[in-house]
Amino acid sequence: MTKKPFIGQSAIANGLLDLVHIDVCGPLSIPARGGFSCFITFTNDHSRYGYVYLMRYKSEAFGRLADRRNRTLLDMVRSMMSFTVLPPSFWGYALKTAAKLLNIAPSKPVSKLHMRYGMASLRPTSA
Repeated sequence: MTKKPFIGQSAIANGLLDLVHIDVCGPLSIPARGGFSCFITFTNDHSRYGYVYLMRYKSEAFGRLADRRNRTLLDMVRSMMSFTVLPPSFWGYALKTAAKLLNIAPSKPVSKLHMRYGMASLRPTSA
């Protein structure tokens, strides 16, 4: 079930890692390979670069952007898993793939800058 959004304004990051949104999702009913039933997302507010870490246990969850990211990730995982004959326990692989896809997709805050370069504060070269 989706939570109602938080009311109020949140800080906007001006630089890399000024603000990182963290959220825990789970436990999911079917564990992924390795016994993982939860995951945590770390999303850099400035570049929107995200990282997913699979976990066996859940702790506290917080953060509006991270909640939205988790919903997007789970929608992508459900879509990927619906088009495969793999067992449902492979959702962890689908989750990591979804996170990689989101990191290379264009995003408003980053405009033309590739997410990986945004996270590393590097500029792409034409070499």
